[in-house]
Amino acid sequence: MIILFFIIFIINCKDNIIKNPSFEEFDSKNKLTYWRINNKTEISSDSYSGKNSLYWKQTNKRIKNYQLIELEKNYQYEICIHFKLKNILGNGFSFYIDNNNYTSGVNERYYSELYNGTNDWKKECYTSGKIKKPNQDSEKYVFGAFTYEENKTNGEVFIDDISIYRIDDFLKIIISNNRDEVYDTINMVYQIDTDKGNYSLSDWNLTTRIKDDNLIIYETINDYINSSFFAVPINIEKLNLTNNHFYKIEVILNNLKDDIININSYTFKKIKNVDRKVTFDEYGRMFLNNELFFPFGIYLYEVNQKNLIQLNKTHLNFIIPYSNISIDTMNMINETQNGKIKIIYSVMDIFRINSKACNVLNEENDYKDYVYNM
Repeated sequence: MIILFFIIFIINCKDNIIKNPSFEEFDSKNKLTYWRINNKTEISSDSYSGKNSLYWKQTNKRIKNYQLIELEKNYQYEICIHFKLKNILGNGFSFYIDNNNYTSGVNERYYSELYNGTNDWKKECYTSGKIKKPNQDSEKYVFGAFTYEENKTNGEVFIDDISIYRIDDFLKIIISNNRDEVYDTINMVYQIDTDKGNYSLSDWNLTTRIKDDNLIIYETINDYINSSFFAVPINIEKLNLTNNHFYKIEVILNNLKDDIININSYTFKKIKNVDRKVTFDEYGRMFLNNELFFPFGIYLYEVNQKNLIQLNKTHLNFIIPYSNISIDTMNMINETQNGKIKIIYSVMDIFRINSKACNVLNEENDYKDYVYNM
């Protein structure tokens, strides 16, 4: 059985929170409006959109450019930026949102990944955690982009077309594992957050479909949602699906009040019943389907095809990623390694933040701290 998790979101906030996002606006003194820029930063005509971008050369000091922004408590935000990097190595370039003054006693920092050199314009996005600050007019946040002082390569940075949008994740479809091979039952678990927006449960309409290309094989519609947490089981065995064939689950969320339609999908493979039994003998040895499995692996900083090819030349059979990896990366490992390379997650980072993590961690509810969607 598989329980699927997606997150379906609706972005209702139509206005970009970032002001002057493409560096086109100047005041009467020809000073860039809304932005606080480093004295080594310039305006460049090498832009992604419009006429301008922000440009600086990296030195042996951290260079940061930022803007004060206002965020709302209990909401998450999607942060996106276009950038072009030349000769940026090492720790490289990053962007973030941060709590500017700490009157609330809450220290919040949400950073992007670290990026280094590319000669072409590139767009990257990430999603913040849920904002925790109190609703105080004096409490502001900062959006910033910077390069690290450790990078002494005299590299060049261009940034342009920046956006921050509030995410209203009214509906979550929860998952307990990420296995995309199904032979018996799919249990769709829906959770509706009624604390956000001026909506009631009756404002939502939900449709779940299984599709083979454009043919709808299964469909269920909740005309009236009367619970904020419910499940819809789908018996795959009774649908006469073809083994080793890919199908798509499509979930359509429709807000009847504001005529908002949101669609998300998940692809799975119909397979025969496969035994994946894990047992241990009296010596503590692990057996996978009655075959001895001795974990023999390494930490891996960057999980990609090149590194996996190198691992295949060894006797190693598992990796521990230094940081969270995406479900897409997990699927790539499963598809290309034929089960040879397995993944073990470490609680190191969570334990560093909460010394009681090993006792309080609920792997079923807290899985998202290890695996995230891309």
